[in-house]
Amino acid sequence: MFRTDLDKVEERIKGYEALIRYLLEEYPKEALTAPQRMKELALERGFELLFHSFTDIAALLIDRFILRDPGSYEDMVDILVDEEILPPPSSSVWKEMISIYRRLTREYYRNEGATSLLSLLEQERDEFLLFPDRVRSFIRQEGL
Repeated sequence: MFRTDLDKVEERIKGYEALIRYLLEEYPKEALTAPQRMKELALERGFELLFHSFTDIAALLIDRFILRDPGSYEDMVDILVDEEILPPPSSSVWKEMISIYRRLTREYYRNEGATSLLSLLEQERDEFLLFPDRVRSFIRQEGL
């Protein structure tokens, strides 16, 4: 992997870390004073950014280093598990994230996404927080 690719991965990891910290720590405080629908929209947008951060990081690793061709977001998760970046039990968390993302983008008119994604973020807090460290550990182990 070229140095510029590693820089891109690190840049996206830092963005991911800032987003997950905000969603888990700051959003709950700020949401206290906002109207309900505004809270839901803000949470959905934050989740969308988190999702894209995850898929950008995964795509960079897969395209530039692992050299496999995922056919779907679920394939990305499976490849990260195969390469031991993610532990096998965590694949269900990331696949649930994908499922929620799809519902948010395809069924946006239902206004039902905020509850399920908030539940996922709260229940799987540690999994989301560990992702950047797992990626950095993989990069170190591979000697990149």
